[in-house]
Amino acid sequence: MDGAVPTGVDSMGATSPPGTSVWLRWAGWILLVLVVGSVVLRGAQHDQYTQDTQAVIDGVNRTIPCVREGVFSACRYHPETQSSDINPYPLLQYLPAFAFRAMRMSEDAMRSALIWCNTFAVVATIVLVTLRARRAGGFAQGVLGAVAVGTGMLVTYAGHSFGEPLVVLAITALCVQCLDERRRWWTSFPAVLAVSFVGAVGKETMAVSSVLFAGACLLLASVDRGERRRRGTAVAVGLAIGVAVNLLWNVFRFGGLRNVQYFRETRPGLGRAVVNSVSLIVAPNGGLLWFWFAAALALGALVVVAVFPAGRAPQIRWAAAMTFAGFAGGWLSQGLWWGPFGWYSWGPRLLLPYVVPGIVVALELLRPTRKWVVVTLAGCAAVLMVPMLGNIWNREAWTSMQVATYADRPACVGIRLDEGRPYEPYHDCLMEMAWRPTHMPLIDTITTMPDTERVWFWTTAVAAVATVALWLRRCRTASGDTIERRSVA
Repeated sequence: MDGAVPTGVDSMGATSPPGTSVWLRWAGWILLVLVVGSVVLRGAQHDQYTQDTQAVIDGVNRTIPCVREGVFSACRYHPETQSSDINPYPLLQYLPAFAFRAMRMSEDAMRSALIWCNTFAVVATIVLVTLRARRAGGFAQGVLGAVAVGTGMLVTYAGHSFGEPLVVLAITALCVQCLDERRRWWTSFPAVLAVSFVGAVGKETMAVSSVLFAGACLLLASVDRGERRRRGTAVAVGLAIGVAVNLLWNVFRFGGLRNVQYFRETRPGLGRAVVNSVSLIVAPNGGLLWFWFAAALALGALVVVAVFPAGRAPQIRWAAAMTFAGFAGGWLSQGLWWGPFGWYSWGPRLLLPYVVPGIVVALELLRPTRKWVVVTLAGCAAVLMVPMLGNIWNREAWTSMQVATYADRPACVGIRLDEGRPYEPYHDCLMEMAWRPTHMPLIDTITTMPDTERVWFWTTAVAAVATVALWLRRCRTASGDTIERRSVA
């Protein structure tokens, strides 16, 4: 009968042997809730903060006297060191801190609230990617989306105070809004404009990559030309306003349009920039391949789609190429940075905002139709997820790469890039950390787990892998060997 649901197929497009779909569905949801609750509960303990968090709060506290005194240029600026007491971080990190300050929170409460902002951003990002993937390719694709974005190092930063998750959420929302099939301009235009603005103030080097990401998603969107033009206009306006606000923020802190505190820090030179860039992808103690396997795989798939025609529509190849170019721009710019891994962080933290759009577009374009392919890829991602979860329970392990090197080379601790010291000693230390075969964070996070946390951690890790397995068990895939290609309207 037309419209009937086949036996063993539930309303979400999953299939399973008769009589098993109900308990599989309930078991999957129960395990998912338990894992998410466990991670949030442990991460919410907020027992470790970074120096950057306090620097942002200090910057907010020092901004208020300048505003009261009518100082709107070079607030607490020190020309001799080209630095400001407001500190050099992106405006987006300060905005929630300003809101919490206005609510008269204590500094301890502000630190905790800033981490809760990251927790919300990570959860929202996973939900957005999962829902978009499911809309694009059905239930199985939604599971792949959840696995791809939920098994990487982004989850680690849900319980830390770095500001990258906020930018990731903005860029993910931009991509999803540009892909949305709805043609209601009165809702899509303001939404695209808003997330474009937030992305621009979230990272000063994000504007060009945001244009490429948005352009790629607009190429793939199943909307008419007029709607693409409206959304493209919203992206341009949002980014332009964001860039202008960033420049004004620099005037307020440094008395000029440039963030001189970032610009004055020593650059590595071409040779070391190449080493940095390669290490950001494949170094065992900092490379994207190991810290976010699914993301590295998605970006590699985009290269294949862009380079090999295989009968693909030009829009698809252009979309893949533009998305990878947006990632490559951020990747190479971080290779030129003095601390490409993000200093005291977990994996290539600074690449996070440039990575998730690659996952979104790859899920939009490619859908594996053989179940063993889906299971193999998701299984590898799930196994590499375990150290990421371990970092939430074993917070000290995230500095093992630096601490191990400092124990052998105390001179590394004293390198002061802000005083114009040579870059070479620091770079030698950094590369030793990134490539050394001992004291590897991905291993240390598990082997040095405190006894008080071990049972809780391993219970959560096993439940997380079981959750992935159960949801994959419910995925319906075809038996062919082909890869479905998305048609573009």
